[in-house]
Amino acid sequence: MRRNPKDTLMTFFSSLSYSAVPRVLLIILALLHAGVLSSCDNSTPVLNIGVLRDSQLETDATIVQAAQLAVERVNANGGLYVNGQSHRVQLIVMDSGNTPQKAIKAAQKLIADQVVAIIGPNTSRTAIPVAGLVETVKMPLITPIATHVDITKNHHYAFRTAFSDHLQGEAMATFARKQLEAKTATIFFDVSNEYSQSLFQSFTKAFEREGGEVVSVETYVTGRTDFSEQIKNIKANPVDVIYLPGNSEVIKAQVTQLRNQEVESILLGGDAWNQTEIATLPVFEGSYHTDHWHAAVNQRHEASALFFDLYNEKFSSNPHIAAMLTYDSINILFEAISKSSGDGQSIQSELIKTQNFNGVTGSISFSEHGETKKPVYILQVKDGKMHLAEEVYPR
Repeated sequence: MRRNPKDTLMTFFSSLSYSAVPRVLLIILALLHAGVLSSCDNSTPVLNIGVLRDSQLETDATIVQAAQLAVERVNANGGLYVNGQSHRVQLIVMDSGNTPQKAIKAAQKLIADQVVAIIGPNTSRTAIPVAGLVETVKMPLITPIATHVDITKNHHYAFRTAFSDHLQGEAMATFARKQLEAKTATIFFDVSNEYSQSLFQSFTKAFEREGGEVVSVETYVTGRTDFSEQIKNIKANPVDVIYLPGNSEVIKAQVTQLRNQEVESILLGGDAWNQTEIATLPVFEGSYHTDHWHAAVNQRHEASALFFDLYNEKFSSNPHIAAMLTYDSINILFEAISKSSGDGQSIQSELIKTQNFNGVTGSISFSEHGETKKPVYILQVKDGKMHLAEEVYPR
C-alpha cells in the first residue's frame, strides 16, 4: 500500500532526537526553496506547452531560458486557472533540427504528448511547414521571431509576436526613399534562405513603388564567406543604399569586406542584425536596420524593466531580443489559455482577441490573421551606440 507522504514525514520526525529536529527542519526548508522537494499537491493537473527550439541559432539558449522563466513565474503564482481549476504548467522542449522534415517530426511528437499549444519554431524554413501541420489539428502556434509572410498566410492557428518580413521590408524601403532620399539601391541577399528571400521581395517592391530604382541584385548561399566577386560588381555600379537582409554572422563579413573595398553606400538591414554586436563595430557606423526593441522606447515600460531585472538575476546576463519576444509570446498564450476552456479552438479564439497586451517589446495586438500589430523600429549605429531613427506603425 502506498503511504501518504505526510505520514512518512511524521514517522521520520518521531524517530529523531529532540535536538536534531531543528536542524532537519532547516534542511527540509532549504530543499523546498531549491525545488528539490515540492510543496504542490500531486493531484494538481498539468498543462503541457510545447517549445520548438532551433539549436542551430545563436539565440536558441536565451529563447529557452525566457520560456522557462515565464513558466516558473506563472507556477509560483498558482499556475494557470482553466475552467475554474488551477493547472501547473509544464514545458516540453523539442529541437526543430533546422530542417522542415525534422521540424515536422518534432511537432508531431509534441502533438502526441498532448501539448495545448506550441511556442516556436524560430526560423521561417521550419515555421512554415509546422504552421501547416498545426492547422490540421487545430492547435495554436506562436512563433516569437520567424517573420516570413507564409507562416500566417491562409492559416488560422499560426501567430507571431515579431512583425512580418513584408512589414519590415516595406518600412525600410520607405524610410530609405523618404528620409535618406535614396534614389538607387543594390540588394545583396541569400537565395538559399527563406527569410532573406522574403525581405528582398518586400524591400524591392516598396522601394520601386516609392519611385526608387533597384540598380542591381547580388546573391549568395548560406555558408559563403568570400564575397569579393559580388563586391566587385557592386563597386562597378555605385548606389545610394545597399540592403543586406542576412543574419549577424554573414553580415559582419559582408560589411567588413564592403568597407575594406571602400564601398561608401549607406548600409541597410533587417531584424536578424544583432544590435548589441554591431553597435560596437566601426564598420557599421552610419548603418540602419529594422528591429523589435530599443531601450529608449521600451525600457520606459514597467514590463520591459521587470523582465530585464528577472532575467539578469537568474541568468547573469541581459536578454537578447529573441528572449524578449519569446517571453511576450508565452505570456500572451497564458492569458489566452486562462480565458479559454482549454482546447485548441477556444485558445485560438482568445488569441485573436488579444489587444494592447503590455509586453516587454511594447503594446501587442493580433489581427484576425495572426499577425502582430506593433511598430517597426528603425535603428542607426552612431558614435558606437544604437540610436532610434524612426518608429514606423503598420497601416
